[in-house]
Amino acid sequence: MVKTMTEANSIPVFGYDDEYDVTELVNFKNHVKDVTLESGVKFTYMPVIIKAVSLALSQYPILNSSVDATCENIIYKAAHNISIAMDTADGLIVPNVQNVQSLSIMDIATELNRLQALGNAGKLGTSELTGGTFSLSNIGAIGGTYARPVILPPNVAIGALGKFQVRKFN
Repeated sequence: MVKTMTEANSIPVFGYDDEYDVTELVNFKNHVKDVTLESGVKFTYMPVIIKAVSLALSQYPILNSSVDATCENIIYKAAHNISIAMDTADGLIVPNVQNVQSLSIMDIATELNRLQALGNAGKLGTSELTGGTFSLSNIGAIGGTYARPVILPPNVAIGALGKFQVRKFN
């Protein structure tokens, strides 16, 4: 971890912060959560956000790439393997949902549930913990609004989510 984070801190970064109206996302989650629970799947905002990221990566494939050690070649990744940090009894782990471009939102929710259960049991394998092509950091889970996450090499980008808040506008 120290080696990877030291390497990550050498990556030049560009940050962009913005705020979005997520009212429809909140309404959607409230609408489907009972149905998904009946199926045995805990449904959060994350499956929708992960799918939205995958759709964005289709539009901006440079964000789903890596560069070689000499920064001379860009390697575009066909699969959207989205890495997500998860809190477990053993600490923070970062598994990835593989081939998101081919999954439905419900498939992603099911996979997140599976990964969380394996993580809680300490049974995640190398295949779930490696091969991520883009990462999402969710600082909002602990109350933060803005973050400057560190890019995990060899990826070229990372997204960060802040806390959902009710805003009143005049």
